[in-house]
Amino acid sequence: MAIGSISILLLYSVATVGSKDVSESASLTVGLYQGAPWGWADSDGNTQGIVVKLIESLIKETVPNLEIHYVFGSAERIAQEVLSGRADIVFTMKDDRLEGYTVAISDVLQIPLEMWSLKDKPVTALDRVDAYRIATSVSYQTLAGSYAKQVLVLNNSNNLIRILLSRRAEGVMSASYTLEYQAYSMGIDRSMFYRKSTGKVSVSLWCNKKSFIMKDIDDWKRGGKRIFTIDRVSRAFQQVIDKDT
Repeated sequence: MAIGSISILLLYSVATVGSKDVSESASLTVGLYQGAPWGWADSDGNTQGIVVKLIESLIKETVPNLEIHYVFGSAERIAQEVLSGRADIVFTMKDDRLEGYTVAISDVLQIPLEMWSLKDKPVTALDRVDAYRIATSVSYQTLAGSYAKQVLVLNNSNNLIRILLSRRAEGVMSASYTLEYQAYSMGIDRSMFYRKSTGKVSVSLWCNKKSFIMKDIDDWKRGGKRIFTIDRVSRAFQQVIDKDT
């Protein structure tokens, strides 16, 4: 995993090492990092989330009758889905393990990362953050460790705002959409938080080179470049918020 501009494994992954034929399979397997607002299954088993909406829009334009099968899990589990060939496409950050197996369907998106703290004890300068404990998911532990000596590492990002409010940490770090969703879902005014940018995550939509959709990859690329944009991510995020609030 490379950290700099920033490239680290995070969200959604899928791919297939073994090829499929449309006549043998009418479904596309998509593996997603399990966590709101990106992708999850609700109590009724319905899939929700930003990436779910974008992928379904892409499939509607490209292969309208294609059935979608989602696999949810941790970032590492999803990485294994890519390498073991149990899925077809991937929306994730750059990972050296995927090179040679995948082709980009979308342009690179820059997803903002932020550190949130409470305004009564704000983390105002990243060069002084060593004095605080920072909570983050396992996906960002290396980055958080470059800012803080004390890092509380969670298996996922689902409870970061709760941890901040309970003062188990002075700051929490994640994608801005993740933190905003948690605040919305808890009915908390975002104005009570001090927000500090910590960079951006570079992500793209990828297809395994041996997936059955490779025969129409030019159509998928055209759709991916049109649908997987920051504007569409923001619109899908608002749809998720409107549905849940």
